[in-house]
Amino acid sequence: MKINAGATLLFGEDGLLIELKCRDSGITFFRGTLDQKNTCLAMSRLSNANMKMSEVLGLENVGKKLVVGTAEFKISDKSIYSGRKDLAVKVFEEKLKDSDVIFDKYFSSQDSFFHNGEEVWARASTRKWVDLDE
Repeated sequence: MKINAGATLLFGEDGLLIELKCRDSGITFFRGTLDQKNTCLAMSRLSNANMKMSEVLGLENVGKKLVVGTAEFKISDKSIYSGRKDLAVKVFEEKLKDSDVIFDKYFSSQDSFFHNGEEVWARASTRKWVDLDE
């Protein structure tokens, strides 16, 4: 599979941090660290230098396109304040449980809650990864 990727190399006191990111999906799918000795060995063209820590992340979404949106759901028939963040998370989890949409569980912004008459509604950002041709 060919992807539109980017690489970040961050040199620091502890060595070299390497991150690889799929630009279309926004996923950093590899993060690894070379200590100082192995950084020097790799820079000297030694192949397969030992990495002290490596992570492979989110491969299921690499090569896909990230689509960002919003979702809004009614969380209460009457005005509430206390506990509304937890209630919003529960409602969003229930409403979106059968979809491939992921919602942000951060309900602390100014636009997270609004009233529609007496009803209390919650709004959250959503993310979904789709094939590039969609």
